Amino acid sequence: MEKFWKYFKRIVIGIVVTALVLLSSMFIFGKIGKASDRKKIEDYGEKVEVFGKNINMYITGEGEEKETIVLLPGYGTIAPKISFDPVTEKLKDDYRVVLVEPFGYGLSDQTDRERTTANMVEEIHMALQAKGIDDFIFMGHSIAGIYMLSYINTYPGEAKAFIGIDTSVPTQPMFPMDTTVLRLADKLGFLQLTMTPPFGKPTVPSFVPEEDVDQYIYFTRNTSLNDTLLNELGNLSQIFDDAKGYSLPKDMPVYLFVQEFNEPIPTWQALHEEQANSVDNGKMMLIDGDHFLHFEHSELIVKETKAFLNEFVVKPQ
Repeated sequence: MEKFWKYFKRIVIGIVVTALVLLSSMFIFGKIGKASDRKKIEDYGEKVEVFGKNINMYITGEGEEKETIVLLPGYGTIAPKISFDPVTEKLKDDYRVVLVEPFGYGLSDQTDRERTTANMVEEIHMALQAKGIDDFIFMGHSIAGIYMLSYINTYPGEAKAFIGIDTSVPTQPMFPMDTTVLRLADKLGFLQLTMTPPFGKPTVPSFVPEEDVDQYIYFTRNTSLNDTLLNELGNLSQIFDDAKGYSLPKDMPVYLFVQEFNEPIPTWQALHEEQANSVDNGKMMLIDGDHFLHFEHSELIVKETKAFLNEFVVKPQ
């Protein structure tokens, strides 16, 4: 019996030591991999300081219409500039387009500030103020609908139209999320390992041009589950609750591009129809596609947006 326990202890110690070596190796691999990817990411945009950290803003287009469109990405957008190029490239001939990357997104810094609706809206406002932008059209995807709605209520008179690309609404179903496992997987380097050949590789959407594939992969491995994004993910339920008391101004032109078939949320169409009907000049277009409508339907979205703005938005003199 004594020999059995002796061998048993050796086996247990061996397993523990092996596990620690593997975890340490994975941790080191993750750290080195992220540092390497960061060096390969090409710089773009303009940085503005907000609460001691940098928010990146990609600004393009002169715009014959003399209008500015402020564009906000959806939650966890891996590489905002690449993801929204299909839209910004089609808008820039007629508008100045300002793509704001909140903290944790794209080339923006991470932050220790809690990811609440109030904090994120305040940061976006400060970034726009730093560029003298206080008269613009809001355009956004997914959860950006919540932040745009909150911004409009917090800083009235700045945004003069609301363009939603399958945007979230405060009353849609949303449940608290535990990010412990995701945070641990990121810290240990597990995700970096599974997204690096020969162990695996990130999924790159078909809309990404060949010349941008490597950059998209670097962003994916570097920013997918950073602490700032995970903090926002953990707060999503509260973020939606905080916006439930807000509504759009009656005189604000609103155009919602909405996914026609959303199986997880059967009331998706009805919720957006209600939002569009809450204003004097509200419009909704159903599109047969996935949540990321701007990937495959950018031409339709931009064409409709231009026509809508030409009809309902008064141009600056």
